[in-house]
Amino acid sequence: WNSVRMPGQRCIGIFWPDALTIPVQGRHYCYHWNGMRVDFVRQYDTGAVLAVT
Repeated sequence: WNSVRMPGQRCIGIFWPDALTIPVQGRHYCYHWNGMRVDFVRQYDTGAVLAVT
């Protein structure tokens, strides 16, 4: 069905545990708050800095 939170996107309901694979944990990120907004994000494992525009 259509997503309420993300217009133009779709939602799915899974009612049986064997319908999906076991989830895999993704990357971790550190968010820098400058007092007004997040101004950059650092990828935790590599230290790569991603600019937020």
